[in-house]
Amino acid sequence: MKSALLRVISLSTLFALGADLPAQTAPQPTSTKKVAKPILIPPDINGLKTIIPPPASTKPLQIGIFDGAGAPRDGIDNVIRVLKTLPQAQITLIRWEKPT
Repeated sequence: MKSALLRVISLSTLFALGADLPAQTAPQPTSTKKVAKPILIPPDINGLKTIIPPPASTKPLQIGIFDGAGAPRDGIDNVIRVLKTLPQAQITLIRWEKPT
């Protein structure tokens, strides 16, 4: 009885190992690398140029900034600081006056 039990165990072990062999020897699928497609610019956009040139002539900007109740001074100063970088920009602070 002992030898029959050993024979069953050994045969079942061989069967289990043999069943795993085809999965190991099967060829592995090759990995396909995805190639990123380049971004294409349609031919009707700016003649295939990526940078739009500045206009030939510009007009001066006239900018009015409200300076009164509800407009914090640091916000006004930040806007003025940014607008000073623009060429030909005229900045005017507009103060609130009571209507008569």
